Amino acid sequence: MLKHLEAGRKVSELSREYGVSTASIYGWKSKYAGLEVSQLKRLKELDEENRRLKPVARRRDARLLIEGFPMSERRICRLLDIDRSSYRYRPRPNHNEELCARMRELAVQHPRYGYRRLGVLFRREGRGVNHKKVERLYRQQGLIVQRCRRKRLARSARASATTLERANQLWSLDFVSDTTAQGRGLRLLTVVDAYTRECLAIEIDTSLTARRVTAALEKVLDDRPPNEFVHRVLPVMFG
Repeated sequence: MLKHLEAGRKVSELSREYGVSTASIYGWKSKYAGLEVSQLKRLKELDEENRRLKPVARRRDARLLIEGFPMSERRICRLLDIDRSSYRYRPRPNHNEELCARMRELAVQHPRYGYRRLGVLFRREGRGVNHKKVERLYRQQGLIVQRCRRKRLARSARASATTLERANQLWSLDFVSDTTAQGRGLRLLTVVDAYTRECLAIEIDTSLTARRVTAALEKVLDDRPPNEFVHRVLPVMFG
């Protein structure tokens, strides 16, 4: 936004485009104008560090003033613009250090265990630890198990499809199921010439036995030249 402003665009246009007030744009201009992106990132990091260390420094200054001057705590906190509750704050001790150390040991012994299985091991050791706490500490320690990617096996080249050059070279057989309007099941046997796409036979009944299929194919063979595929498969499938 500031780059566009330096390039000569109007503040009112940028305000409508980005949905911010003109006062905010003028404030950013006075504070960040002329800075590069890397400098802005560094300034943001310094602000966050200052915000984090500021209460600590103020508590230290207030403690020095209370020890060196005969003034009350209330007055010194008012002079340093610090809340009394903030001055009296004491960091809580970390009671999870021993648990985190044990978690790291178990993670080294069982590198493929996630936080759920580590929680089971904790319960077996007699530690009453909530599973959500185990997950939180597990993630804080950076012990997230990486998922194993499945290795793709190299597949052999598929055999090339048979090149069809004439009719009756290859017939395709298929069984199809359907139902009537009354809900009764039907079975259909279809025989199609793979080269001409001609339907050679359709056998329909509520059930088709091996004898019915053999009879249908023999009827087609009587009207057609001998077919090598059918003669080879027929004795094996229905013989």
